[in-house]
Amino acid sequence: MDTLLPGISAERMATNRLTVNVLSVPDRTGPAVLFVHGNVSSSLFWQPMMLALPEPYQPLAIDLRGFGDTDDEPIDATRGLRDFSDDLGSAWTQCTWSAGAWAAGWCCSTWWTGRARTGQRR
Repeated sequence: MDTLLPGISAERMATNRLTVNVLSVPDRTGPAVLFVHGNVSSSLFWQPMMLALPEPYQPLAIDLRGFGDTDDEPIDATRGLRDFSDDLGSAWTQCTWSAGAWAAGWCCSTWWTGRARTGQRR
């Protein structure tokens, strides 16, 4: 899948680490569900699930560093997956939808999923 499906919109959001691409379903304002893709994929993977998620949930899907339309910044291999998780944390704390939200998908997200559910911030 390499295009947006009808009913999905994309927006680039600047963070203090890089600019990320976030997909959403317009006009959904309920509790957010953030979908994070795996390796060799992008946020586009989650589009059918986003459209199937019932109201009132607000489905969002983010592109990781170097994937989709997120900035292609270097990755420090000595940090393992921390560049990805730090990028997600940076995007998470800058969003109005982060408090009380849920995350689904890629295992790197586990360090901040608990924070998302409890509304804690970094």
